[in-house]
Amino acid sequence: MRDPADGHLYTIKHRGRIEATIDGIGKRHPGAVILNTLPFDEALTLFRTATSP
Repeated sequence: MRDPADGHLYTIKHRGRIEATIDGIGKRHPGAVILNTLPFDEALTLFRTATSP
């Protein structure tokens, strides 16, 4: 997940409840981007941007 408030990437543990976790994050962190829900190229670009020095 990429939090728009700080731009950092966070790992999410879903414990098998993927859809419920995505919904919960959307409610608690409006505007957060879940990389696994994006097309691969877009997710990779966001990941590289957030992790580059």
